Amino acid sequence: MKKDVIKEGEFMVYKDVNGTYFYQFQQEGVTYKRRGFESRLECINAVYDLKNSLDPFFSEKENNICIDWLTFTFIQPETDKKENTDEYGNNEVGEKMSSRKDERDFITFLQPLLELLYLDSTKYDNLEFNRNGYKNIFIFDENTFVYYNNPSAKDNFDNMIACFEMSGSACRLFEERLIRNNIDVNFGYYFLFCFFREHNFKPTRIDIAYDDFQGIINFSELESKIDREIYICSNQCYKITNSRKKKGDPKGRTIDIGSVNSELSLCIYDKKVEQESHKGTFTGRESWVRYEMRVRAETAFTLLCFLTGTIKDLDDKNTILDNKANAVEIDNPLKESAKGYTKKLHLLGFNLKDFMKDYLFSYIDIKEESKDSNLSRRETWFKWVYLKQAVERVKLKNQAKLESTQKQKRKWFCHSMPRFTLKFLIEEYLKSKTITVDRFTATCILIWFKENSLDNKDKSAISNACNGTEVTQEIINTVQRLIEDALFGEPLEEVSKEYGLTD
Repeated sequence: MKKDVIKEGEFMVYKDVNGTYFYQFQQEGVTYKRRGFESRLECINAVYDLKNSLDPFFSEKENNICIDWLTFTFIQPETDKKENTDEYGNNEVGEKMSSRKDERDFITFLQPLLELLYLDSTKYDNLEFNRNGYKNIFIFDENTFVYYNNPSAKDNFDNMIACFEMSGSACRLFEERLIRNNIDVNFGYYFLFCFFREHNFKPTRIDIAYDDFQGIINFSELESKIDREIYICSNQCYKITNSRKKKGDPKGRTIDIGSVNSELSLCIYDKKVEQESHKGTFTGRESWVRYEMRVRAETAFTLLCFLTGTIKDLDDKNTILDNKANAVEIDNPLKESAKGYTKKLHLLGFNLKDFMKDYLFSYIDIKEESKDSNLSRRETWFKWVYLKQAVERVKLKNQAKLESTQKQKRKWFCHSMPRFTLKFLIEEYLKSKTITVDRFTATCILIWFKENSLDNKDKSAISNACNGTEVTQEIINTVQRLIEDALFGEPLEEVSKEYGLTD
């Protein structure tokens, strides 16, 4: 006998007179039911697990954790100051290196790092630049930067400090190079971080991102919770930002929790909208929400030690710990192949998972709806708990590979997806006389319309779903015009090129 019914998004959780919980839902005509759960959360988790197991594309939706930004400072190698003079003989520290020798010496200094990054040390740009006091910049590949010559950035011994930076896109390019060289992403980053430790590179910012591809939490739900302050966080400062590149695009939404100057902050944003609407990059995903922990200053150094598995004596930079907490001496990773270290290293993947559990979910605790005004007495939001549990199932994958494989699905989206989506839109029009379609989907359907049309079998299926209403060509033409409205008058050829759907 049902005593209590709780609506949890797409399914229902029931509580019987004995106080135990059970679920019951239908999917594709099949009824799924299970009893005997001691808690509501246990019952909800079981539903999520079952729904995931029933999803044939679930393996492509598995969540992932990745490195998404690196900034490290280091002591800039000295240049020949006699040659760094202007036409009057005055020293010009801060101007571009005046001698090729100075430039070659700097590149030679960076050579071990460039080898770890699989970057060609002969291919770079050396430009005059002005950012945060730095006057010059080396650019390797696309977004791997080395800033140098900043007269105001010096340590206690009057050494000038340079800065190494990899943006998120640079991290993805690094991962692509790891793929080409058959190096596991765990080892690639592990050896890179070991290099930073061994060569006294000081971390000033490390971003680690947890990507939810499964749609565990709807972004609008999360935004509502934060906006109504139904959460507990050590940093109560937050900002919600909505942005749109052009009229008709969905709004890109970002939630920033914590100050940009704090050692630990959280940025949550709709990555799917950012990629598809703002950058014009096709993702092929139904959902993609990113939880990005931004770690700075001393906390970043602690994280570096955590990720390299180094022992408490931070002065011993050549010792790491394996999973059994046994000290293992390692040689310079530049001279050794990653092969053979599998059983010795405390893999970066495990540490990333530990980091997310220890930092993200202790940094902020999102609570359930309740009449109790005391947040500390409320239970943690069940979806937030499930998102945390999903971390345990993460198998650290090469993020660049995950993102690049989506491009391979473009053919399917351009040929199969429009037909199925068009059928749903016609059904929607017949039921409500309106349709809802985003700009990207509209573009795919209109491209499909050029060479294809719905057959009688499709029309019959639509008719059966709409109480026998006949699907005439006039109805199809009307829906097509409504789809065209989603482009706001922009030529289809230009929009399709923007999304990379045509050459």
